[in-house]
Amino acid sequence: MEPGRNLHAAIGGCYMIDGDRRVIWTNLVALLAVLFLFSPVFNFYFFFYSGFYINFTSIFLVSFVLVSCFDQIKIKKNDLLTYSIGLLLICYAGFSIIYSPSENYSKVKFFFLFCHYVFFVFLSFKKGKGLEECIAKYLYWSAIISALLFVVNSSVILGSADKGRELNEGLNASIYLMTGFLVGFSSLHFLIFSNHSNSFKIMVLVLSSVVILYTGSRGPMIFLLICSFFYFSFLGVGSFSRFIDKKRLVWSGAFCLVFLLAFFSVLGFTDVFKADEFSRAFARLYKLSDLSSTGRIKHFDFVLNADYSIFQLFLGRGLGSYGYYIYGLDSREYPHNIFLELWFELGVVGILFFLIFIVSIFVRVGRSAMGIFFFSLYPFFELMKSSSFSDFRPFWFACAISVVVLGCRKKEAANSMRVPLGKI
Repeated sequence: MEPGRNLHAAIGGCYMIDGDRRVIWTNLVALLAVLFLFSPVFNFYFFFYSGFYINFTSIFLVSFVLVSCFDQIKIKKNDLLTYSIGLLLICYAGFSIIYSPSENYSKVKFFFLFCHYVFFVFLSFKKGKGLEECIAKYLYWSAIISALLFVVNSSVILGSADKGRELNEGLNASIYLMTGFLVGFSSLHFLIFSNHSNSFKIMVLVLSSVVILYTGSRGPMIFLLICSFFYFSFLGVGSFSRFIDKKRLVWSGAFCLVFLLAFFSVLGFTDVFKADEFSRAFARLYKLSDLSSTGRIKHFDFVLNADYSIFQLFLGRGLGSYGYYIYGLDSREYPHNIFLELWFELGVVGILFFLIFIVSIFVRVGRSAMGIFFFSLYPFFELMKSSSFSDFRPFWFACAISVVVLGCRKKEAANSMRVPLGKI
């Protein structure tokens, strides 16, 4: 008995060691994935404190890919279609460089697009429940740290008159555009995927909205409220249709009321919003209806009224060509709408590849996984307002997380349907 017991203990010890090693690799993959997502923010602060620039983006991406190779990789047949369609989109974008008038930026844009697709593929390979939990943990902490850094340095970065614009245009644009968005991105992930009480979720939502307002990022705050409203409304309708869980129904119905009361109470009874940064943020919100101030109407009009040949209509004008045509410059520029961007540069073929890629992910989203859809809707809204699909890594991050979570949910559903042998 003793040798068998020792053998059993040795085998158990090996499994425990392997389990511990798997936890370490999973944490490293999740940490590097989140750092890659937040790298534009940290790039800026490193420059701000040290005075010189290090491209953390490339470092985090290469580290993430290398570490991922040592972690568990699972490929399922259902995911092969998504990867194949995404690869076709990437290849077609690379082919379009041939007829693009952009000589330099087209290659840069393709490089960004390829890197983010690699990031999507390696992250979506992972189907473990542990990865989902580790990503959530690092996502929340990164959002909190970046928000605190922004608040501490806001007087230098923003100021009431955009003084920070003179600091470094490129880096400052990253911090301004990304901090508010990533705080909202992380908050929405917390609202949908965490197991905390709804009262605590609403408190997080209120605080996140105030932080985003402080950054002056009007779009992310509006998108966060829209997506969270849809999500809570979906929960309420689901509870109502099943006539169960009345507590959830009450919470969902009271969501908007509680949030509005809390927000306007802080707004009316304190002077915290009289700071220069909030004055600037409110001024930006007031300009939301001034469509000409953003220049987006100019971009929309240019794309819609441009002359298209049959070739350009179906195949586009080439990757990275938008800046060349609208300003005569071989530089980064986009029409603030992902479909207009794809249509102009990659034509109808590019739009079809993109739509099939998205549908291949979400066609498997069932009623129990609708939270994944609302989570991914947030970066999609941002792509309809700002940024380019090639260098907007939160979009690719959300797509990868959707594949990961869907894989976990389908595995859990399959396990729950299994009947133990002893019960047959």
